This record gives sequence, structure tokens and C-alpha cells, in this order.
Amino acid sequence: MFTINIMHAFKRPLSLILACMGFSAVIFFVFIIASTGSIYINALDRLDGTTLLMISVLLIKSVWVYRNLPDTISFGNSVVIVLAFIYTFESVYKFLFFDWVTNPADLRVLLLQIGTVSVIMLPIGYKSLQVTKTVVGFIILYVAFMFIWWIFGYPQIFEDVDNRVIFLGADRIHVSLNQVFIWNRVAKLWLFLAFIFSIRINNRK
Repeated sequence: MFTINIMHAFKRPLSLILACMGFSAVIFFVFIIASTGSIYINALDRLDGTTLLMISVLLIKSVWVYRNLPDTISFGNSVVIVLAFIYTFESVYKFLFFDWVTNPADLRVLLLQIGTVSVIMLPIGYKSLQVTKTVVGFIILYVAFMFIWWIFGYPQIFEDVDNRVIFLGADRIHVSLNQVFIWNRVAKLWLFLAFIFSIRINNRK
């Protein structure tokens, strides 16, 4: 049976490449942690390693779930899901900074990110994801955590005193950069779990 599975994998080169990329990235992340003690990857412009790990797991899960679909469709679905995850978080993150209000370049990037996320609503994405109560729960947690981050973490860490958005007494609650980082990554974790639990074959017509 194992030999048959191996042969089947080699008949699906695109999916095999994605799976290898996913597993390789996980190994690379573990190596970075072990060798540097930091989750930031300097070789990738200090990329947050947790993001790389989430992307890798999404790739592996997508390839596995769509293994019985044609190789090109499996490949396309997996790539679209990963891009949707990345740009969903990035577009919300950028939106909350509100730089796009005064900066046309930021507005252009934001619109491109939103456009990329909207691909998930096309027929391919419509049949590749399923929204369950669990998924909705994770989305609610994501929205709540990002909202709290915006109230307490963002104005104190990223804004000058004169430009802070004072809301619900946020200026009276001291937060450190490390606390803001952890809160932000937990928010991303909820979004990641929403995508993970939504990846499945959808038989809707």
C-alpha cells in the first residue's frame, strides 16, 4: 500500500512539490529555532517564523484533503487558500493602521490584497472550503482579538502620544511590545485555525 501511495504521489508532481515545500519549511523553522533561539528568520528579512509554519501546515493539509482531485485543481486550490490566508490577515492589519486614508500607495496595496482575498469567493474557492460552526467560532475570536489589539496595543506601540486613538481607557493600560506581539500572533492563530477547519471537499453545486 505504501508503494502504491508513493507512485500515486509521483503522478501528481504539482501537489508533490507543494507538500515537499510545506515539510521543508517546517524542518527549516525547527532548525532556525534550534540554531538561533529566535522565531525570526534573518535570511528572509526577519520573517516571523510562526507565519511560515502556518503557511506550511496549510499547504500540507490542502494537498492531503485534495489528493483525489486532479493535480492542477489540487495545486490551484492549495495556492489560493494560502494566499487568501496571508492577505486576509495582511489586509485587516493594514486597514487598522488607516494609513491608506492619506497614502494612495497604501490604498493601492490594500485594494490589491482585498482583491486577492476575494478569489476565495470564486467557484474554485467556493467548492474548496466549508464554513462550519467551528470555523465561525474561530473567525469571531480572530475579529475580537484584532479589535482588542487595535484598542490597546496598536495606539501605544505604533503611534505617537499626540496621535493615539484613545478608546475605552486604552491610554491607561500599559502594554509592552512583547505583549502586543503575543496578542497579535494569537489573533493570527485563530484565523489560521479557521482556514484549517474550513479546508475540505465541498459537494455543493
